[in-house]
Amino acid sequence: MYGSIRGATPYDGRVLVETLAALRSLEQSKADNPTVLGYWPAARSNPYQSLLYADAWESGFAPVALSSPADFETFRAACDGQATPILHLHWTLEVLRGIENELEARAALAQFIHVLDQFVAAGGKIVWTIHNVLPHDCRFPELEARLQQEIVERSIVVHVLTRSTSEAVADQFEIPASKIVHVAHPNYIDAYPNLVSRQQARFDIGVEEDQIVYTLLGAIKPYKGLDELLQAFDVLSAEDPGKRVLVVAGKPDADGSVDELLVQCEMNPYVHLRAERVSDVDLQRYLNAADIAVLPYRRSLNSGVLLLAMSFGLPAIVPALSSTREVITEDFAVTFDPGHSDDLLRAMRTSDRLLNPAARAAARARAEAFNANTLSAHFFSELRLRLA
Repeated sequence: MYGSIRGATPYDGRVLVETLAALRSLEQSKADNPTVLGYWPAARSNPYQSLLYADAWESGFAPVALSSPADFETFRAACDGQATPILHLHWTLEVLRGIENELEARAALAQFIHVLDQFVAAGGKIVWTIHNVLPHDCRFPELEARLQQEIVERSIVVHVLTRSTSEAVADQFEIPASKIVHVAHPNYIDAYPNLVSRQQARFDIGVEEDQIVYTLLGAIKPYKGLDELLQAFDVLSAEDPGKRVLVVAGKPDADGSVDELLVQCEMNPYVHLRAERVSDVDLQRYLNAADIAVLPYRRSLNSGVLLLAMSFGLPAIVPALSSTREVITEDFAVTFDPGHSDDLLRAMRTSDRLLNPAARAAARARAEAFNANTLSAHFFSELRLRLA
């Protein structure tokens, strides 16, 4: 494995090696109450987990990426008698991903729960971070909701990123208040390159200095409201031809559900479409070139894109949801009612008040309140208390 970077990716079949290495590192650091935290699934296209675990080693926790549920028992057994093993679950979409048959989905659900039960029975502890009410575009929502509930019942901690999570998920599953730990989503300041100036960014993506640029970043999915955004933008463009530009950048769903919307983007001369995943180094171009980030989502529990925009000092248009209200202030954001299609147009018109340096400074200042190291230290402090 020379030339590889430990921890950069979960090594298939090497969980034992990685866990033993983590235990040695904890021993050398003379950590009190050493704890190994195996996390699954490991997301490499988003630095969220790295930010959440920023203070892990300082807190006596060693993070180890797991490749699949088949690794859970190997990981636990390697810790036996040497450190407390914590299984930290994140996105649950992976459990039923790609399954089209309900009987197969039920069998996969039962097998996953069995693996969790074995882990707990052998002395392991489970922690779950809730990223979504249900996985986006899931094939079997009832089974996904049951899966969420089963995980809650086996967890010692349910980590929520917004205080309103319990209410938001109540129609699908219940979370005992005693298990909840609230640690907000960290900002992305310094998590991505940010060296390109506004003028260079605008030149690079092909927009003029005097144009108002709205940016929608992230995976292009039906629930994200691109159709309503295009309708609202068409109205604004007709009122002020050539003055406003919409940038849409992200990987579209492969199932064809957004293909018609992509065609609409390509036909509009004032819509710049990049229908692919945006590299880390190019994110700065789309964010620094923009005047306002638009999140036209019909639903959202936690938005990393909002924190990303704020981290680049970018004002935003966001849905009026309890989760977003916990993050924004009106000096850098405008909200719209996702239940009324015309309200997004009103919000886009109103957002002209944010076209000033003060709004950008307010967005950045608010982002700084979500410091990754501070939040990570709080997260592990809470875990330590629950373990005790």
